[in-house]
Order: sequence, then structure tokens, then C-alpha cells
Amino acid sequence: MLKNKLKRTLIEKKLEFIFALSVMLIIQQVRNNYTYLKGIENVFNKEIFMRRDKELEDAVEHLLILKKYKYIRVSNYRCFRCGQVQNSKAKGLPDFYIYSPIHFAVECKTGTGKLTKEQKDVRNDILISGDDYLVVRDTVDELISYLEKK
Repeated sequence: MLKNKLKRTLIEKKLEFIFALSVMLIIQQVRNNYTYLKGIENVFNKEIFMRRDKELEDAVEHLLILKKYKYIRVSNYRCFRCGQVQNSKAKGLPDFYIYSPIHFAVECKTGTGKLTKEQKDVRNDILISGDDYLVVRDTVDELISYLEKK
């Protein structure tokens, strides 16, 4: 009985280690991808900006899934001509709102992207309510360090 219990504990520890190692490798791959993207010259400015923005949001989503956070993702679509967000019902809302196990919001920005007036208003409301508001720029490194502190 004790032998079986020890065996199960050992197997569980090995599985935890393998899972943790897999997560670390995936996170490193995500970091490498975004380091590469930061070095790309903006030949087609709008196209690269829109692609990087989407890839950053996808990387944030994958990280949240790996860390088993529950979240709401606000999906916006962009005009293919001008690159402007076209979802007027979600104006100002952050890209992600994480509600379990902790509450915070994440807005993804690439390059020198700035928060709009609506986003600043929503950010202030979220901060007043006691939740954190994180602006992630170009890589998921900021989000990783934020989650490590929590």
C-alpha cells in the first residue's frame, strides 16, 4: 500500500516536472518569435503592424491558457485599408479581461501604439475598481513578469 502510494507520488512529480518543462519551452519559443518580429523592418507598415498586433494577442491568449487563467477576449476586427478598429460596441475595452484566479485587464500594443481616449477612460475605471490594468508592448515578457509577481 505504502509502496504504491510512493510510486504514484513519484509519477505525479515526474508528470509535473515534464509539464513545467513543456510550458517553459513554449514560453521561450514565444519570446524568440517576438524578438524576431521586433527586428523586422517595417516595409509594409500597416500590414506588419496589424499582423504583429494579432500575433501578440494570440501569444497572450496562449500564455493565459497555459497558466490556466479564465479570461474574456474582446475580439475586434480592423479595416484592411486603414487599420482602424471597427467594433464600435467594444470601444475602449481591453483586449483581455482575466477574472480567475485574479482580476486584471490586458491591453496589447505594438511599437509606439498609444491608448485611445476611450481606452484611458476604461483603464481609469478598472484601476478605481481595484483591478490591475496591464499594457503589454511587443512581447509577452511584461505579462510573464506580472504573473510571476502575483
